[in-house]
Amino acid sequence: MLPKTYWVASTNTSSVKAGYTCENPDNFVQLNALPSYNNDKGSVVLLSNNLQLDRFDYTENMHIALLQDPNGVSLERISFTRGANEPGNFTSAAASAGFGTPTYKNSQKTNGEERFVKLLSKTFSPDGDNFEDVLVLDYQVAENSTFATVAVYSDKGRLVKSLLRNQSIGTKGILRWDGFTDNGQAAPIGIYVVLFDVFDLNGNTHRFKNTCVLAGKLNK
Repeated sequence: MLPKTYWVASTNTSSVKAGYTCENPDNFVQLNALPSYNNDKGSVVLLSNNLQLDRFDYTENMHIALLQDPNGVSLERISFTRGANEPGNFTSAAASAGFGTPTYKNSQKTNGEERFVKLLSKTFSPDGDNFEDVLVLDYQVAENSTFATVAVYSDKGRLVKSLLRNQSIGTKGILRWDGFTDNGQAAPIGIYVVLFDVFDLNGNTHRFKNTCVLAGKLNK
Protein backbone atom coordinates (compact mmCIF):
# COMPACT_ATOMS: atom_id res chain seq x y z
CA MET A 1 0.00 0.00 0.00
CA LEU A 2 1.45 3.33 -1.06
CA PRO A 3 1.07 6.49 1.05
CA LYS A 4 -2.04 8.58 0.38
CA THR A 5 -3.86 5.71 -1.31
CA TYR A 6 -7.29 4.41 -0.30
CA TRP A 7 -8.00 0.75 0.40
CA VAL A 8 -11.06 -1.21 1.49
CA ALA A 9 -10.99 -4.21 3.82
CA SER A 10 -14.20 -6.24 3.70
CA THR A 11 -15.57 -9.73 4.13
CA ASN A 12 -17.66 -9.20 0.97
CA THR A 13 -15.69 -7.11 -1.51
CA SER A 14 -18.01 -8.10 -4.37
CA SER A 15 -20.98 -6.52 -2.59
CA VAL A 16 -19.10 -3.25 -2.05
CA LYS A 17 -18.03 -3.12 -5.70
CA ALA A 18 -21.61 -3.75 -6.83
CA GLY A 19 -23.11 -1.08 -4.57
CA TYR A 20 -20.70 1.81 -5.10
CA THR A 21 -18.48 3.39 -7.72
CA CYS A 22 -14.92 2.16 -7.13
CA GLU A 23 -12.26 4.13 -8.98
CA ASN A 24 -9.51 1.69 -7.98
CA PRO A 25 -11.10 -1.79 -8.02
CA ASP A 26 -7.77 -3.48 -7.24
CA ASN A 27 -7.51 -1.67 -3.89
CA PHE A 28 -9.58 -4.24 -1.99
CA VAL A 29 -8.53 -6.66 0.73
CA GLN A 30 -10.79 -9.69 1.17
CA LEU A 31 -10.96 -10.77 4.83
CA ASN A 32 -12.38 -13.94 6.30
CA ALA A 33 -13.86 -12.14 9.30
CA LEU A 34 -14.39 -8.69 10.81
CA PRO A 35 -15.94 -7.58 14.10
CA SER A 36 -19.66 -6.90 13.99
CA TYR A 37 -20.42 -3.18 13.63
CA ASN A 38 -23.91 -2.08 14.63
CA ASN A 39 -25.60 0.70 12.67
CA ASP A 40 -26.66 2.76 15.69
CA LYS A 41 -23.29 2.99 17.45
CA GLY A 42 -19.97 1.25 17.86
CA SER A 43 -16.19 1.56 17.89
CA VAL A 44 -13.55 0.87 15.26
CA VAL A 45 -10.01 0.28 16.52
CA LEU A 46 -6.92 0.03 14.29
CA LEU A 47 -4.13 -2.07 15.84
CA SER A 48 -0.59 -2.99 14.85
CA ASN A 49 1.06 -5.64 17.04
CA ASN A 50 -1.28 -4.71 19.91
CA LEU A 51 -0.40 -1.03 19.48
CA GLN A 52 -3.48 1.15 18.98
CA LEU A 53 -2.92 3.35 15.93
CA ASP A 54 -6.36 4.96 15.83
CA ARG A 55 -9.86 4.65 17.26
CA PHE A 56 -13.20 5.91 16.04
CA ASP A 57 -16.34 5.85 18.20
CA TYR A 58 -19.36 6.39 15.98
CA THR A 59 -23.08 6.92 16.41
CA GLU A 60 -25.92 7.17 13.92
CA ASN A 61 -26.40 10.80 15.01
CA MET A 62 -23.23 11.75 13.11
CA HIS A 63 -25.17 11.56 9.85
CA ILE A 64 -26.51 14.74 8.24
CA ALA A 65 -29.73 15.74 10.00
CA LEU A 66 -31.68 16.05 6.73
CA LEU A 67 -30.78 12.51 5.66
CA GLN A 68 -34.00 10.49 5.60
CA ASP A 69 -32.45 7.00 5.58
CA PRO A 70 -28.83 6.42 6.65
CA ASN A 71 -28.86 2.80 5.48
CA GLY A 72 -26.01 2.28 3.02
CA VAL A 73 -24.61 5.78 3.60
CA SER A 74 -20.95 5.91 4.62
CA LEU A 75 -19.64 8.08 7.41
CA GLU A 76 -16.62 9.94 6.03
CA ARG A 77 -13.71 11.53 7.84
CA ILE A 78 -13.47 15.21 6.94
CA SER A 79 -9.87 15.91 8.03
CA PHE A 80 -6.98 13.51 8.59
CA THR A 81 -5.08 16.15 10.58
CA ARG A 82 -7.81 16.25 13.24
CA GLY A 83 -8.51 13.45 15.68
CA ALA A 84 -10.96 10.78 14.58
CA ASN A 85 -13.16 11.44 17.61
CA GLU A 86 -13.00 15.22 17.41
CA PRO A 87 -16.62 16.47 17.21
CA GLY A 88 -17.74 17.24 13.68
CA ASN A 89 -14.90 15.36 11.97
CA PHE A 90 -17.20 12.70 10.48
CA THR A 91 -20.32 13.22 8.39
CA SER A 92 -22.43 11.50 5.74
CA ALA A 93 -20.91 10.84 2.34
CA ALA A 94 -22.41 13.03 -0.37
CA ALA A 95 -25.40 11.82 -2.37
CA SER A 96 -23.69 13.15 -5.51
CA ALA A 97 -20.89 10.63 -4.85
CA GLY A 98 -23.28 7.70 -4.41
CA PHE A 99 -23.18 7.93 -0.58
CA GLY A 100 -19.75 6.31 -0.49
CA THR A 101 -16.32 6.53 -2.11
CA PRO A 102 -14.53 3.20 -1.58
CA THR A 103 -10.92 3.14 -2.88
CA TYR A 104 -10.73 6.89 -3.52
CA LYS A 105 -10.75 10.18 -1.61
CA ASN A 106 -13.69 11.09 0.62
CA SER A 107 -16.37 13.29 -0.87
CA GLN A 108 -16.53 15.37 2.32
CA LYS A 109 -12.82 16.01 2.84
CA THR A 110 -11.62 19.37 4.13
CA ASN A 111 -11.44 22.08 1.48
CA GLY A 112 -9.92 25.35 2.60
CA GLU A 113 -9.80 26.82 -0.90
CA GLU A 114 -12.23 29.27 -2.45
CA ARG A 115 -15.63 28.19 -3.76
CA PHE A 116 -16.49 28.29 -7.43
CA VAL A 117 -18.67 26.81 -10.16
CA LYS A 118 -17.28 27.01 -13.67
CA LEU A 119 -18.04 25.57 -17.08
CA LEU A 120 -15.23 23.66 -18.76
CA SER A 121 -16.59 25.06 -22.02
CA LYS A 122 -19.30 27.67 -22.44
CA THR A 123 -20.42 26.06 -25.70
CA PHE A 124 -21.49 22.46 -26.31
CA SER A 125 -23.18 20.62 -29.14
CA PRO A 126 -24.83 17.26 -28.34
CA ASP A 127 -24.53 15.97 -31.91
CA GLY A 128 -22.66 12.74 -31.18
CA ASP A 129 -19.34 13.76 -32.72
CA ASN A 130 -17.52 13.11 -29.41
CA PHE A 131 -16.42 16.75 -29.15
CA GLU A 132 -18.06 18.78 -26.38
CA ASP A 133 -21.25 16.72 -26.59
CA VAL A 134 -22.16 17.54 -22.97
CA LEU A 135 -21.97 20.61 -20.77
CA VAL A 136 -19.56 20.00 -17.88
CA LEU A 137 -19.80 21.94 -14.60
CA ASP A 138 -16.78 21.84 -12.32
CA TYR A 139 -17.64 22.91 -8.77
CA GLN A 140 -15.89 23.44 -5.45
CA VAL A 141 -17.51 24.53 -2.20
CA ALA A 142 -15.80 25.48 1.04
CA GLU A 143 -18.25 23.86 3.47
CA ASN A 144 -18.90 20.20 4.27
CA SER A 145 -22.45 18.83 4.56
CA THR A 146 -23.58 21.15 1.76
CA PHE A 147 -26.75 20.71 -0.26
CA ALA A 148 -27.35 21.94 -3.79
CA THR A 149 -30.13 22.66 -6.25
CA VAL A 150 -28.89 22.98 -9.82
CA ALA A 151 -31.16 23.86 -12.73
CA VAL A 152 -30.89 24.94 -16.35
CA TYR A 153 -33.14 27.74 -17.62
CA SER A 154 -33.81 29.15 -21.07
CA ASP A 155 -32.88 32.76 -21.81
CA LYS A 156 -36.58 33.54 -21.20
CA GLY A 157 -36.43 32.16 -17.65
CA ARG A 158 -38.25 28.87 -18.33
CA LEU A 159 -37.06 25.80 -16.43
CA VAL A 160 -35.52 23.35 -18.89
CA LYS A 161 -33.65 20.77 -16.81
CA SER A 162 -33.24 20.05 -13.09
CA LEU A 163 -29.83 18.50 -12.45
CA LEU A 164 -30.02 18.38 -8.63
CA ARG A 165 -32.83 19.02 -6.15
CA ASN A 166 -31.72 19.70 -2.57
CA GLN A 167 -29.12 16.94 -2.82
CA SER A 168 -26.06 16.63 -0.60
CA ILE A 169 -22.83 17.19 -2.51
CA GLY A 170 -19.13 16.75 -1.87
CA THR A 171 -16.72 19.63 -1.50
CA LYS A 172 -15.57 19.06 -5.09
CA GLY A 173 -17.28 17.44 -8.05
CA ILE A 174 -18.45 17.40 -11.64
CA LEU A 175 -21.98 17.71 -13.04
CA ARG A 176 -23.04 17.17 -16.64
CA TRP A 177 -25.97 18.22 -18.82
CA ASP A 178 -26.54 16.22 -21.99
CA GLY A 179 -28.74 18.84 -23.64
CA PHE A 180 -32.05 17.08 -22.94
CA THR A 181 -34.99 18.58 -21.05
CA ASP A 182 -36.84 17.13 -18.05
CA ASN A 183 -39.35 15.75 -20.58
CA GLY A 184 -36.64 13.78 -22.37
CA GLN A 185 -36.64 16.01 -25.45
CA ALA A 186 -33.59 17.59 -27.06
CA ALA A 187 -33.36 21.23 -26.03
CA PRO A 188 -33.29 23.68 -28.95
CA ILE A 189 -30.20 25.60 -29.99
CA GLY A 190 -29.81 28.75 -27.93
CA ILE A 191 -28.52 30.45 -24.80
CA TYR A 192 -29.12 28.84 -21.40
CA VAL A 193 -28.55 29.90 -17.80
CA VAL A 194 -27.30 27.44 -15.18
CA LEU A 195 -28.15 28.34 -11.57
CA PHE A 196 -26.21 26.50 -8.87
CA ASP A 197 -27.68 27.19 -5.40
CA VAL A 198 -25.94 25.78 -2.32
CA PHE A 199 -26.88 25.85 1.36
CA ASP A 200 -25.69 24.23 4.56
CA LEU A 201 -27.32 23.29 7.85
CA ASN A 202 -26.19 26.58 9.41
CA GLY A 203 -28.36 28.57 7.00
CA ASN A 204 -25.52 29.79 4.79
CA THR A 205 -26.50 30.13 1.13
CA HIS A 206 -24.68 31.00 -2.06
CA ARG A 207 -25.75 31.23 -5.70
CA PHE A 208 -23.57 30.70 -8.77
CA LYS A 209 -24.77 31.74 -12.20
CA ASN A 210 -23.27 30.64 -15.51
CA THR A 211 -24.36 31.14 -19.10
CA CYS A 212 -23.81 28.61 -21.86
CA VAL A 213 -24.66 28.11 -25.52
CA LEU A 214 -26.19 24.93 -26.91
CA ALA A 215 -24.89 24.94 -30.46
CA GLY A 216 -25.66 22.83 -33.50
CA LYS A 217 -25.45 22.61 -37.24
CA LEU A 218 -27.65 24.97 -39.20
CA ASN A 219 -29.90 23.49 -41.86
CA LYS A 220 -29.02 24.66 -45.36
